[in-house]
Amino acid sequence: MTQANAFPTTILRPPTHFAPDVFYIPEIHNPAHGTYFPEMNLHDTTKATIVADIATAQHEDVNRVIAFDVEAGTSWDASKEIASLVLDQVINEHGRVPAWCVDFLEEQLGVGFVRQCEREAA
Repeated sequence: MTQANAFPTTILRPPTHFAPDVFYIPEIHNPAHGTYFPEMNLHDTTKATIVADIATAQHEDVNRVIAFDVEAGTSWDASKEIASLVLDQVINEHGRVPAWCVDFLEEQLGVGFVRQCEREAA
């Protein structure tokens, strides 16, 4: 017969990556491949990650960004919100709007507004 351990045993689970509360998914338009939503890891669908990915050309040819709140069961076009954040980031980093995101920013925020921000940054 064996004796039972006098101390309780705790089993630690490895940390897991939690999904964000709201998912942001870019819609990409590529002339060679058409329009599609890229395959992404859940932890790469946060607002901050999508903004950084567009601002650094990880996602090029973005048409729009769709946000999904799974818990609330809602979705919406978050393109203007994301474009505004991308514009702030690229103007701060480059002083101008790079070619890879100019079409997205001008479509969502307006050509005049984007050009005005570039002139003010110069």
